[in-house]
Amino acid sequence: MGAVLARDFANLEQEQLQLLCLDTKNQVIKRQVVFQGTLNSCPAQPREIIKVALTTPTARVVIAHNHPSGDVTPSKKDVEFTKRLQLACELMGLPLLDSFIIGVNDYFSFAEQGVLNCNTDS
Repeated sequence: MGAVLARDFANLEQEQLQLLCLDTKNQVIKRQVVFQGTLNSCPAQPREIIKVALTTPTARVVIAHNHPSGDVTPSKKDVEFTKRLQLACELMGLPLLDSFIIGVNDYFSFAEQGVLNCNTDS
């Protein structure tokens, strides 16, 4: 999924956060830009992401945002936000499967790097 997202985010000059709503077979049923930011920030809020997800018959979610600089290293704020969102999603019974940071030719997956504890049993 990261490679597909990297291609889609390739030419964006501002940070953007997208929500991908998945069905029970992890197929994307909705993809929506939830926040549009600036060159180096995207002030996202978990409640807005969850609000969009709850209006869709989704089983689980994935989020992705880009770093126009090309550096996919997560900032401290990226890590804190992802952990807050995961907790909020868990409270709503909506698993957050992954959070991607997309660069120019690369991506960072919080799940692949063990930052998220993914549980799809919900």
